[in-house]
Amino acid sequence: MGKGILVGMSFCLVILFLCSFVSTASTSTTYVPDDHPTIQAAVDAVNLGDVVIVRDGIYFENIDVPGSLTIRSEDGSDKTIVQAANSSDHIFEVIADYVNITGFTVKGATTEYPAGIRIFGADHCTISNNNILNNDEGIVVLFSSNITIENNNINLNSYSGFGLIASSNSIITNNNVNTNGEHGFYFLYSKDNIISNNNVNSNKGYVIQFDDRSSNNIIACNNISNNDRGILFCDSSNNHFYLNNFIDTSIVPSESTNTWNSPEKINYTCSGAKYENYLGNYWSDYTGSDASNDGIGDTPYNIAYSDKDNYPLMKPREMYFIPTITFRLVEASFLAIIISLLTKFIYILIRPLTTEMARFIITPLTKLPALYAEPIAKKIARAIKISGGAYSNAHFMSRFNLIILHFLESDVISSIVRMKNPGKNCVTNTFLERLVLVICCVKIDPF
Repeated sequence: MGKGILVGMSFCLVILFLCSFVSTASTSTTYVPDDHPTIQAAVDAVNLGDVVIVRDGIYFENIDVPGSLTIRSEDGSDKTIVQAANSSDHIFEVIADYVNITGFTVKGATTEYPAGIRIFGADHCTISNNNILNNDEGIVVLFSSNITIENNNINLNSYSGFGLIASSNSIITNNNVNTNGEHGFYFLYSKDNIISNNNVNSNKGYVIQFDDRSSNNIIACNNISNNDRGILFCDSSNNHFYLNNFIDTSIVPSESTNTWNSPEKINYTCSGAKYENYLGNYWSDYTGSDASNDGIGDTPYNIAYSDKDNYPLMKPREMYFIPTITFRLVEASFLAIIISLLTKFIYILIRPLTTEMARFIITPLTKLPALYAEPIAKKIARAIKISGGAYSNAHFMSRFNLIILHFLESDVISSIVRMKNPGKNCVTNTFLERLVLVICCVKIDPF
C-alpha cells in the first residue's frame, strides 16, 4: 500500500515537473474592453501565457490572477487606472507563477489589510511601472521567490509601501517608496533578496523593518531620507548594506549584527583620482575626517552595539564614479524544484491536522494575560486576512503548511505579535509564538 502511494506521488511529480517546462504552442493577445468588458473577464477567458492589454480608462475591479499571464496597459499608468470595486479586497491578487503586471495606477484598497498588489505562493513574477497608492498596503509578497518589483511608485499607502514575508531570491529595484503610513519596507522571515536603487523617503514609521531572522539580504545603492523612525532589526542579522545614502536616518539599537560595507573591494574614482577599497554608506551626520582624500572617512561610523560602518563615504554616492555593480542571485537547484513540487502534496496530507490544531488553540487565547492577548488578537486578525483565509487552493496552501513544519521546530514567529511593538517588547513567549504561527499559517474556516 505504502509503495503504491509513493509510486503514484512520484508519477504525479514527474508530470508536474515536465509540465512546468512545457511552453504553450502560441501566445495570443486579448484587449479590454474590446474582447472582454473587464480585466477579470479577460483573465478568466485567456490561455496560460497569453497577453491581456488594457485600453485607457478607469476600471473598478478586484482581479484574481490564477494563471501565468501578462497583464499590461496600452498607454501607461497615468491613463489606465484600476480602482478597487471592493475596498476590503486586494486589487490584484497573484497566485500563479510567471505573471507580469505592468503600467497601471492601482488604488482604493483602503480598508485595513488589503494590498494594491499581493503575490501569494508564486514564483518568477514581475510587477513594473505601476503607480500604487492610497491602499492599506502597496505591494505584499508572501511565500514566493524570484519576484521582480521594479520602476514602481509606491506612495501614500496607509500601512506600508512594500512587505516581504517568508520570501526569497527576489529583486526590488528602482522604485519610489514615499510617504507611507507605517513602513517603507518590512521583511518578515525573508532571505537572499536584493533591494537596490530605490528612493525611500518621508515614510511615517520605520523606513525598513527586519523581523524574524530576515537575513542575507543586500540593501545597496538606495537613497533613504527623512523617514520618521529609521531602520529596525529584530532578530535579523547578516544583512549587507553598502553604497546607500542615509540622510537624517537612524538605526534603532538592537543586538542584531549586520555588515555595513561592500563584500569586496570596488574600483572607484573620487576627486579625479582612482582608488580600490571597500565602500560603506554615506551618513549625513558623520563628522569624521578624510586625511588621505580618498573619499572614505578615517574613523568608523558607529551604528549600534557592535555594528560599525568601517568605510563611511564622505560624500553622497553620486559624487563617486563607480562602475556598474551586478548583483547575483543563486538560481534554484534541481533538488529545490523537486522539493517545491513535493510541498504541493504536503497540504493534502497534513491540512486536516493543522486545521484542527488551529481550532483547538484559538479558544484559550481569551484566557491569556492581557500583555499577550491584546496584541495577539490584533495580529491574528491581520495575519488571517493576509493569509487569505477564504482560499483552499492546494497549490499555495501547501506552502503555508511547509512553513508550519519548519517554524514549529524553531522560535521565529514573534513578529506576528510585535510588528507594531518593537524595542523592549521584541521578546515574547516561544510556545505562544508557535501557537500563533499555526493560527496564522493555516486556512481557518469561520467559527
